[in-house]
Amino acid sequence: MAISTEKKQEIFEQIRAFNNKKFSRKITIAEQYYFVEDDVAEDCSNFVKFLVEQKKVNFSKSNVVDMAFGSGNLTSHIVLDNISDFSKITFNDKNKEANTKLFEKFDTGKAELTQFDFLNKSEWNYKSTFDIAILNPLIGGGLENHKVDFKDKDPIISNKTIKDYLGLDKSFSVKQIDDESKILITAEGKKVGEAKESLKNIEIFNYYDVFAKTDKSKEWGSHTDNVKFRQTLNKILKPKGTIIFFGEEKYFNSLFADFNTVFEYSQEGSKKIFIASKNGSKKTIIKYKKEKGKFIIDDGKTDDVEQVDINITDIESSIGEALNKISDIKISETS
Repeated sequence: MAISTEKKQEIFEQIRAFNNKKFSRKITIAEQYYFVEDDVAEDCSNFVKFLVEQKKVNFSKSNVVDMAFGSGNLTSHIVLDNISDFSKITFNDKNKEANTKLFEKFDTGKAELTQFDFLNKSEWNYKSTFDIAILNPLIGGGLENHKVDFKDKDPIISNKTIKDYLGLDKSFSVKQIDDESKILITAEGKKVGEAKESLKNIEIFNYYDVFAKTDKSKEWGSHTDNVKFRQTLNKILKPKGTIIFFGEEKYFNSLFADFNTVFEYSQEGSKKIFIASKNGSKKTIIKYKKEKGKFIIDDGKTDDVEQVDINITDIESSIGEALNKISDIKISETS
């Protein structure tokens, strides 16, 4: 049963009142904590509506989770304006500053509040998974009890093993620890500097953190927030599910590099909204902008990105062979 227009307006009014509360004499709660304002939420919602109308996406009867909902403005507009038959919305946020009263405005069974850490997969004990996961993470700003430290470096996504990808010889052994999303590489008979040179400073491979050691050294490497987040996402999102991400492009690229169908809309400023899934056979990024109130493909083009495994060692070897061939060429003088 669809939520009535009156109920929708009641929900939006609750969010508006929450966002407009004074944090101090000069700023509101929304300004202090970077919560999404009405005009931004409505613009993002209109982009989703456009994709639905163009049959680019189908969100009918979706089970939705907002992994860090803040005020709830973004998700409430996206879902209530575009998915009349949604199954349920789970509003999750670890932060005590979030709009925890919002879910009470929904009809029984249509919304719930959780306060899980999206960097800790063990807290998310669900029998069913979600069709849509929405994320608008706070990278900076005023929240104190749950900041995240996402790396903005693109991860390596490959169909090869890390050993084949790097072209490592038999002196390197690899152990994959799935529960921790960790890869441990051991270099036998090598110095730390030699091992690091062979590993090319890779930190994240297929959303596994890369650790390494020699047979005589301690491990080096770190458990990144990127991989912790992906552990949770992989646990709760259906294999063909959709991610809706609102934030900076560099963080989208670092968190969702393996999502191969992407619809992107650039608003003013550095933030964009991305609707992405793994439903394509190749990586396709369709970029949109708004012109005269209408969404159009940016510059009239679509980016089809060929997914190619790049082996750094092979490239270096090929360059070396080419240079050797050049040095062997004899140039004769002619008169």
